[in-house]
Order: sequence, then structure tokens, then C-alpha cells
Amino acid sequence: MSVLFLQLITGEQVVSDVRFSGDNDIAYFTKPVRLMISEGANHQPQVSFMPFCPFSKVSEFTIDRSNIVYFGEAEDQLANAYSQQFSKIIAPPSKSISTDLTLD
Repeated sequence: MSVLFLQLITGEQVVSDVRFSGDNDIAYFTKPVRLMISEGANHQPQVSFMPFCPFSKVSEFTIDRSNIVYFGEAEDQLANAYSQQFSKIIAPPSKSISTDLTLD
């Protein structure tokens, strides 16, 4: 799984397992989520996952590469939270599906 953080031209920040077509013109997002950042305890940012397309029956989306502003490997805490959310391995329950990240 290649978990990437992406910024789309719509302004959405997305975390997803991503693969690119052979010519890199098309990106395939598998189980993408939008990042929602809010103020948490002690005014620290709190990051939550929201469905990328909540009314879709499919979990893979085809996105034209021109709609991606930038992308990169997701930060470890973010990638781990995403992997726990969508892993086929059953992990012990956690307190919530959101995580607190320290933004530099």
C-alpha cells in the first residue's frame, strides 16, 4: 500500500492508497478520505477523516493527474491512522478514529 497525502485543485486534502497509470496521467485512489482539521484540546489541531465521496458505491476513484496540485508520502502518524482504519487485520479498538498531529 502506498499511502499518500494529496492536495487537489478543489482545495480538498486527501489521504489515500494511490497508484498511477503507466504514463502517470491518471491516479487511482483506493479508499480515499478527506482530512478535516479542527481545534482540539489546548488549541492543538485535531485531524479527522471524512469520506471522500460519501454517496458513492465504489471505493476506488479515477482522478486525472492535472487535478492534483501536489502529493507526497503521508506523515507516519497519519499513514498509521489511515492504515488502521482500512486494514483487513482486526486491531484492538482505539479511543476514536481521529488523531492529534503536531504540525510544524
